Parts: sequence; structure tokens; C-alpha cells
Amino acid sequence: MTRRGLRRIATYADGIGPDKSRIVPTDKANRLEAPTTLVRDAHRDGLLVHPFTFRPENQFLPANYRQGLATSPLFLIARGNEPAELRLFFRLGVDGVFADNADTAVAVRDERLG
Repeated sequence: MTRRGLRRIATYADGIGPDKSRIVPTDKANRLEAPTTLVRDAHRDGLLVHPFTFRPENQFLPANYRQGLATSPLFLIARGNEPAELRLFFRLGVDGVFADNADTAVAVRDERLG
């Protein structure tokens, strides 16, 4: 995911599909950190960016987007605020996403596009 590496990828591919943590990393408490420059760098080299995998369950979301009572035995499988996470990534300029719930991803993308 270096600038040099992205330039090389651009010679044989149209895009990249990085883990979403390569775009917005999380700390040890699974809270969001500052976004990286990966989307901007990839776009600079003409590459599309489609991160993976967006899932609605709390266990797959950063702590910032988890919802519900954390002491519940069902907390990790309960739905969190996946649309908020998707909004963040579309705001950062990703071209598309890999998501378990494509309908949610499309709705958020369309909301972003107006």
C-alpha cells in the first residue's frame, strides 16, 4: 500500500480492495483513528478503491458504531450503526464497498450522491 506499490498495481489492475482498517485504522480499544491517505493515494494513480467487509453486527463494527447494552449476551451479534460507518467511508471517497447487506450500502451511497 505504498505509493510505489500502488503505482505498480496500477500497471495491471483497475482498483484495489483493501481491508477497511487500511483506510480507517482502529486503536487497541477498537475506536476509530485518523484516516490514512490510502484512498487519495490510490486515486492519484487512477485506481478505484473498494474496501471490505462491511457488516452490521456489533462484533464487526468499530466501538464508535456499536449500539445496545454492552453487558447483554447478545450484544456482539446485535445490529450496530453500520450506515454511519458506511457514510464515513463514502465521505472519504471510496468508490464502492464489499458489504454483507448490499441494500444498506447502496442506500448510503445514494444518500451521499444526492
